[in-house]
Amino acid sequence: MGKHAAGTPKAIANAIKSKGLQKLRFYCEMCQKQCRDENGFKCHILSETHQRQMQVFAENPDAFVDRYSQEFEETFMDLVRRRYRTVKVKANNVYQDFISDRYHVHMNATQWTTLTDFILYLGKTGKCVVDKEEEGLYITYIDEEARKRREAVEKKLMMEKTDAQRTMKMLEQQIQAARAVSGEDDLSAARASELQRSEDEKIKLGFDKTPLPLSRNSSNASSSISRPPVSSANSSAFFGSADHDDTESADTAQLTQQQQRKRNALDALIEENETRKRSAIAHSRSESQIVSSWLSKGLVVKVKHRDLAKGRYHKKKGVVIKTEGEGKIAEIKMSDSGDVLKLADKYLETVIPKEGNSIRIVKGPLRGSEGILRKILVDEFKALVELHNGETSGFEYDQVCKFK
Repeated sequence: MGKHAAGTPKAIANAIKSKGLQKLRFYCEMCQKQCRDENGFKCHILSETHQRQMQVFAENPDAFVDRYSQEFEETFMDLVRRRYRTVKVKANNVYQDFISDRYHVHMNATQWTTLTDFILYLGKTGKCVVDKEEEGLYITYIDEEARKRREAVEKKLMMEKTDAQRTMKMLEQQIQAARAVSGEDDLSAARASELQRSEDEKIKLGFDKTPLPLSRNSSNASSSISRPPVSSANSSAFFGSADHDDTESADTAQLTQQQQRKRNALDALIEENETRKRSAIAHSRSESQIVSSWLSKGLVVKVKHRDLAKGRYHKKKGVVIKTEGEGKIAEIKMSDSGDVLKLADKYLETVIPKEGNSIRIVKGPLRGSEGILRKILVDEFKALVELHNGETSGFEYDQVCKFK
């Protein structure tokens, strides 16, 4: 039977049918052809074009099925992510929206035979939450991107909290060290206290009435006002009050001793702090004069450069093969890719090996010494290293590094 003439009612009806959705069992995924009925589908599978496509499919059927399954899953999840990201929806309704596209990947070409099998697969892989109810299966999208963002924020807050705790711990250690050197009594005496004075107590001022000798030039003569004497006897001599001499003398002597003790403790703390600062500055200057950088050949370092190659090498490890510019620039061979980079020391950080492995001292007076990492002191942010001479010492994380 030939085709109907264009413009006839039968031709128009056939055109409308061809534009709409047809039955899934009459669709050939390999040839991307939709047949209208069983007779048309039978004629198609006997055609030479379909036979060639089936020969290609027979060579590697698993590859075709996996590819169609992946495309079907990605398209389905994109639809759920766009339209039903935050709501609980019936799985069949999502599938009806999915097959409304005429050129979608059909399920008969995938590894799933029914929609139920596919929905259960999404639940097992953790991509959706599947609920079985009387009306059918319902799915809820699991937003992995939001979860990753929350984890990143929580990790950042934890790192900031850790840095604050580390700073507070260092301050506490410095306070304890100062107390151990100066003594707890001196520190307590050096603390500020309120002025304690009774309401009936009188404030007395004394001035020295002894005349000053005139200089040779009388026009430049000047007078001087001195501080009142500390003893109560002199105070009574000026003001003529002799009724409370003994009591005032005892109170004044006790107050003078307390003030003297406070001044001594405070002066000792100030002097100790200044001495410690001067020694630290001198030590840092001497150390900087001895060595200009901590880098050396053979060290295993980690790159800290987010902008280099769009972050490709950020937090990746490599081995220093050469140093330049007084050791401030290093050529690094990356461990994973084998690429050779040239970076400054500010873009690199030390790597702490596992316990029992070799380690090298890169800063301090023992720079260049090697030993074995015995223990990592997490609370103190230090590494316990046993040197080759038998001594065991604790070093900061940036003072030691793994080497090959």
